[in-house]
Amino acid sequence: MFSVNALVWDKQPESPPRDFQMYKNPGEYELKILQNGKLARTAKFTMGTNYQMVDTGIGKQNNLGTGRIVVPVQIIGDQDGAWDRNAYKTDAFFGNPLNGFTLP
Repeated sequence: MFSVNALVWDKQPESPPRDFQMYKNPGEYELKILQNGKLARTAKFTMGTNYQMVDTGIGKQNNLGTGRIVVPVQIIGDQDGAWDRNAYKTDAFFGNPLNGFTLP
């Protein structure tokens, strides 16, 4: 793995941090993912006031284990080719359905 580090000099003595800390900023968020320069996925989730993502309850309904949260992701466009929109009903986790999930 190769990484490049750059030295940045900021003239302002009290500049905001460069990394946005979602856990310190409760509210609704939307993540958008590009593939080949085109929108391919979107996911909406909420950060709670307890510094954690708000649980959708789907993980608990499906006995996925402590602290696991299922976040629905919308697939946009046809860049991935054909796919089964209803696979979550039968094959979401090792051939088991994903209970409590609805398509975004």
